[in-house]
Amino acid sequence: MHRARRAASDYHVDHPLANPLIEIEFNAHGRHFPLRLKRDIDSVFHSDLVIEDGDGRPLSVNLDHLVSGQLHQQPNSVVFGSIRDGVFEGRIHSTLPNETVFYVERSHKYFPLESTTIYLLDRDRINGTHSGRYNLYDLVQSEKMARTTSPVPHRRNSLPFHSVIYSSDHVIDPHHSKRSPTGK
Repeated sequence: MHRARRAASDYHVDHPLANPLIEIEFNAHGRHFPLRLKRDIDSVFHSDLVIEDGDGRPLSVNLDHLVSGQLHQQPNSVVFGSIRDGVFEGRIHSTLPNETVFYVERSHKYFPLESTTIYLLDRDRINGTHSGRYNLYDLVQSEKMARTTSPVPHRRNSLPFHSVIYSSDHVIDPHHSKRSPTGK
């Protein structure tokens, strides 16, 4: 009997082993988010795209972190974004129970490490036994330690959570009247 190992690169691009399904599940805003994603470069950039440096020389850019897909059992939903260091960041257009858009972003953009207290606004935690309160002084101390011990700069953020998830319903667009066909 002859056996051969194959790398994912040995398969045609449409073969399931060449681009395996990535499943990410989490709960937020009182909902369950079962993401089903695949690596997706083609819907973001044209296949003939050439990225150049300042001198016009082509650059090799790895875009394997870009993904798209949908929510499990929501065929009309749309999910796209990126996965870096195992953390999803992107947009989720949910169709059930009603049409809503959610955004997932890395928390370090919103919580610079200062000596203040962070209150998490996750209703599940507030209504449960966890107070949702973190003393940031302790986080700053652990951040200082992480900065001196972690070799990877983007893994040095030591907040107790890595993402902020918010609904488009909670975003006020200051230019809505300019974009609206009625001007209201």
